[in-house]
Amino acid sequence: SRRAFDALMKGRHAERGGKTPKKRATNLIPIATAYSRAELLSEHGVGETTLAEIEQWLQLQGQSRAS
Repeated sequence: SRRAFDALMKGRHAERGGKTPKKRATNLIPIATAYSRAELLSEHGVGETTLAEIEQWLQLQGQSRAS
């Protein structure tokens, strides 16, 4: 969802993907996997539904986020 994308692009771990929006967009997996569940839930606009979307997307990519 757009909410999940925005949270990853602007969140506390966004710079792990690069300094520019283009680099971050191509490096969403390293950004998303850097988060713990609690960290994701503390990001603006992220609730249980958005968290579930991010986790499902990571599973489809063969990845999982930090515990």
